[in-house]
Amino acid sequence: MRGVTRLVLLSLMAGLSTSKASAQDLMGSVGRAGISYNYVELEYLLNSELETPIYLTGYLGIADNWALSLRYGSHSKQKTVESTLSYVVAETRSISLGIAWHAPLPFIPDTEWLAEFRYGYYKNEITMRSLVDTSLVLLKQENSDYLQRGFLGLRHAFAPRFEGRAGVVLYRDSSNALDTSLEGALLFRLSQSFDLAVIASETEAKEPSVLYSLALRYTW
Repeated sequence: MRGVTRLVLLSLMAGLSTSKASAQDLMGSVGRAGISYNYVELEYLLNSELETPIYLTGYLGIADNWALSLRYGSHSKQKTVESTLSYVVAETRSISLGIAWHAPLPFIPDTEWLAEFRYGYYKNEITMRSLVDTSLVLLKQENSDYLQRGFLGLRHAFAPRFEGRAGVVLYRDSSNALDTSLEGALLFRLSQSFDLAVIASETEAKEPSVLYSLALRYTW
């Protein structure tokens, strides 16, 4: 388990033992209590080599214990190939639709189980252009694939202004290889409607081994 993700998990478990009354005394209230599944979140990767790695996620509660989710992602990466006087731009876009089930954890206030499954599609587009004449396309290639993503974990409200999430992510594409990783997030409520979140996710790469994201959330 990576150190940063372990810290997020330990913080979440420590928060489970904090009483609701004590948390309210320490942190104060912003007029919104409980855990919401009606929000839109804009996320940006902070320590990635990708250019403009932006993700937009929305949740909509459809029943007491169920919610729908929609996620769109877009990023690109550019590399210069001096030997051929060209540069390559790789662009990726993805979209997925999911359904989430959540339920209160017995005997622990403001804590919920969360299980989610998403099915989606992504498309990669690689374009090679001349450095001498950028309008000249030397090579263009496209490929696409489907993706499946699962999440199993906990959400916990430490206090009226703080919330945590931690769990295991399962990912699979058409190769049928199953990848697992840990993901954690800490959220600070700026106001009744707006939140700021820091997200840490494990990766298969050695550098960086953990990706950090900053997200702005609007809740209704």
